[in-house]
Amino acid sequence: LVAKGYAQLYGFDYTETFAPTLHTQSLRLIFILSLTSPGHLIDQLDVKSAFLNAPLNEDVYMEIPDGVTAPSGHCIKLLRALYGIKQAPNAWNSDIDSTLRSLSFSVCEKEPCLYFLLVPPSHRIIIGLFVDDLIIVYHKSIENKWLSLKQQLLTKYQTTDLGRAQHVLGMRIIQNSSSLSLDQHTY
Repeated sequence: LVAKGYAQLYGFDYTETFAPTLHTQSLRLIFILSLTSPGHLIDQLDVKSAFLNAPLNEDVYMEIPDGVTAPSGHCIKLLRALYGIKQAPNAWNSDIDSTLRSLSFSVCEKEPCLYFLLVPPSHRIIIGLFVDDLIIVYHKSIENKWLSLKQQLLTKYQTTDLGRAQHVLGMRIIQNSSSLSLDQHTY
């Protein structure tokens, strides 16, 4: 089901549509940080139907879809973002941002889709966000901390745990204990 977002009116049923995504330079930085010392791992999560998780701030109505019975003259009020509405990406980004912050992640001042959590004494968990894909870097010595945080994400969102990152943005990722290589083997 996709809404007819083209019929929305600015200032009436939407205002903000912009949603950031991780810059490719920041993705490269994440990969470089994973190589700073042996023992870093790169995992990946994919949130299913991400936009449907995001509550809406505006009143958005849509026609009753075919196959749904309802009294004549009625419509549906959306409580959550639906694919096709103009503010869906922005609503999803606000929701995942709020969730990551509630898990004590900080956001990078210059990169709004790069999150980090300092784990004493000297480690960090880094998350790069591409709309509904999360690339996570952490040191294996704090894997239990990451697993605890990951479980909270899996509880809040229906998510596919892809394990060790193998593909992102058309790139194949090959990781081992001391190196990382990227290629576009599928092309």
